[in-house]
Amino acid sequence: MVQHNAMRALLPNEILITIAGHLEPEACYALLQGVHGLEGILPKKEFRRQGTWSGNTIIHLAAQRGDLRLTKSLYSRGVDIHLKNRRGITPLAAASRRGNRSLVEFLISTGATVNAQDKRGLTALHNAAYKGADRVVQILLDAGADPFLEANHRGTTALDWACKNGHLSTVALLFNCLEKHEEIPPVWGSALEIAAKNGRTAVVQFLIDSKFEISDRALHLAVGSGNARTVKLLLSHKDFCERVKDVALPQAAMRGYHSTAKALISLGMNISNDDGLLAASLGQSGSVKILRALSLVGVDFSKSNNSKPVLLSFAASRGNTGMVKYLAHLGWLTPDIGIQALSAATRRGQSAVAKIFLDHGFKLDTKDEENAISEASDAGHLEILKLFPGSGASILSLYPAICQRQVSLVEEIMNSGIDTSSPDRNLQMKLRTCLWHAVQNGDTGIVRLLLNAGVSPETQGFWLDKPSALYRAAQRGHLEIVKLLVQAGADVCRENHVLYSRFLQGAHGYTALYTATTYRHLAVMKYLIHSGASVFFQGAEGHTVLHAAARSRCSLTVSLLLEAGADVSIEASCGGTPLHYAAQYGRLQAVQILLHAGADPLARNRNRRSPRDLAMDYDYAEVAAVLEEAAD
Repeated sequence: MVQHNAMRALLPNEILITIAGHLEPEACYALLQGVHGLEGILPKKEFRRQGTWSGNTIIHLAAQRGDLRLTKSLYSRGVDIHLKNRRGITPLAAASRRGNRSLVEFLISTGATVNAQDKRGLTALHNAAYKGADRVVQILLDAGADPFLEANHRGTTALDWACKNGHLSTVALLFNCLEKHEEIPPVWGSALEIAAKNGRTAVVQFLIDSKFEISDRALHLAVGSGNARTVKLLLSHKDFCERVKDVALPQAAMRGYHSTAKALISLGMNISNDDGLLAASLGQSGSVKILRALSLVGVDFSKSNNSKPVLLSFAASRGNTGMVKYLAHLGWLTPDIGIQALSAATRRGQSAVAKIFLDHGFKLDTKDEENAISEASDAGHLEILKLFPGSGASILSLYPAICQRQVSLVEEIMNSGIDTSSPDRNLQMKLRTCLWHAVQNGDTGIVRLLLNAGVSPETQGFWLDKPSALYRAAQRGHLEIVKLLVQAGADVCRENHVLYSRFLQGAHGYTALYTATTYRHLAVMKYLIHSGASVFFQGAEGHTVLHAAARSRCSLTVSLLLEAGADVSIEASCGGTPLHYAAQYGRLQAVQILLHAGADPLARNRNRRSPRDLAMDYDYAEVAAVLEEAAD
């Protein structure tokens, strides 16, 4: 306190007020903690300011931190206790989430709206129930909080939140609200399912004892989450139909939930050797433990012409080497299903599993081997290619080598005599796919190797859903790669017609400069502009790079484009100027820069909205104030 008072004595009130006026609410709150009594001299407007990201005001921060003293002081200054942040959260909801009883009681005593909902529909009671703060829950209920109020989605009452987190005492407290009801309200109907999904066995037991209905979905959710105790509890209280039980065991097996599967097996269900769904599920998870548990009750998939190949093929395609080795130990690797499983492993790039089959003497025929090599090449499975002689340092290995960033192998392949100028479309497709992937990964050395070997830098035109290599490099901020592509002849003004812009936004696409601006890569922007990229081009929706800069979080991009001659008043298809976009996204510095450059604060878009109107629509009061002052 001595230090606090010393600071107050050293700095005049005017200086402290000025400092506070330039701080975000978070920092201002910290200042209030450091300077005793400062809240008594600050103008009221400082307490209404919202944080840039959360929209929290000082009173929200005080409530979140359980600061009763400051909350009372702010209230005495006339600060509105009903203020909401950007997510619609009130100070009462924030205090309830913290579980601060004294603060909640104070806010309620001052008239805080108990059932106020945020943008997700959550109330203070939801927050207290989520926390398991029983005393706060009781205070809110006594003050008239509605325990049956649902948020924006089904299964979002306060009871549901308490069930989700396993707060049994809170659940019991809320359940007392049913005294005036003859039956359980429909809005509470999903509570048991939520508790079952999250493995809250004690809560599930309480709800069952309280006559909540056990649905088929409750068992499905409990099994899917691997909650064996909850599964046993549900099964002991309801005789589920065979259809439900038939799906439950494969579901547990697919996820490898051994204890849950054992609980289901112990029921003595009629499990067939021909159960292909169960066999496929075991293959996917590779759970040898569950397979052994099944064998103990007489299940033997090896006797089924249906289940045996299904289990082995799924295990092979998922790369479950432990399961494959176990089945090999059992003698399952017969010629008919071994080759089938080998093919499945190669298609999915499971080299370790494929090697097991090859070591056991299995071999694909010529056609299947060619298909396997081709598929492995397209999918980037280099280790699969290494299993087949003759496919090492060839064009087939180029893409997999790039995927694994093996520069020396890429160099060896490119020096093996590949004709990069060949008109063969398939070859060009492979080469440009390789270049695009290297650019995507930011592998400057590989990009240089490919371009020096003569691979075209223009990748667009081969795919509808991918932009050019230059566009992707600019988007990722890979300056050196951008330079290599431009020096190799890439068109800096090319439009990129990806699926979204082509089919939804009309004829125009976006340029490399546009995406570099969107992602705030200043160095890339400077290089592209120096290389001739246009700052005037209007792409999809009529946007220019200045529109993109105006809504980005980097005001330096706006300054850079204005220095390059960008039109400060140009309109997009909607009639919006860059100033409209800066205002809509709350970019204060961009707004100030655009105004200084001559942007019209009174400009109207097609909906007759001004920049100030948009700032007000999106709760950017400070931006709106600057625009209002500029319009006077």
